[in-house]
Amino acid sequence: MEHIENGMKIEEIFNEDKNEFIVTNIENEDGKIIIFRSKKMISYKGARFRFNIQFYNGIIEHISIVAAKKQENDIYEKCKDEDEVHKLWLLNNYGVPTLKEQFGYIYLFSDGKICSEYDPRSGSSEIIFIMHS
Repeated sequence: MEHIENGMKIEEIFNEDKNEFIVTNIENEDGKIIIFRSKKMISYKGARFRFNIQFYNGIIEHISIVAAKKQENDIYEKCKDEDEVHKLWLLNNYGVPTLKEQFGYIYLFSDGKICSEYDPRSGSSEIIFIMHS
């Protein structure tokens, strides 16, 4: 699972790594959704995250990541919550966002977008990589 890009199928991304994930299958009249949720935190570009990879009818749709409360990187260790970690991580890895919304940052690309979403009532925050094929 080294490199993920738009239009990839489940079998192109996962081979023997499937046992590192909790897999959920949802079927309805529109199609089949399969969600792979990591069982443990992973390090990605200097921070630790738990992540979900969602497929729609066998094709990757989006990836969502949530920062670990405890980071091993001094840059992120000083942040007071996941939202701060997410914003700092995005700035360090993707630069200035295309849009700054009340709920978070948005980065627009030709092949997709990255959204940082924060809910101040619950304190939940996540980064979503939305794929366009």
